[in-house]
Amino acid sequence: MFNEKPEEPQESQDSSPFFAMDQPVFDTEPVFEEKFTQDMMFGLTPVQRFVIMLLIFLLTCVLGSLCLLITGRIVLPF
Repeated sequence: MFNEKPEEPQESQDSSPFFAMDQPVFDTEPVFEEKFTQDMMFGLTPVQRFVIMLLIFLLTCVLGSLCLLITGRIVLPF
């Protein structure tokens, strides 16, 4: 039963469409190609760079103010 030859012939690797050797394995063209221009620095547009610099500026202002409050250089009026 288990040692009998199968009734239907199995497909060989050469005749199977999934293993066709004439088809390339990898695509020759890249899927996504980035285009860098003079306006892009670090892969960011000018608007994205502005938002990041604005956030860094605000973070610096807040941390600087907290350091001045902690060291007692300025006092909040209550």
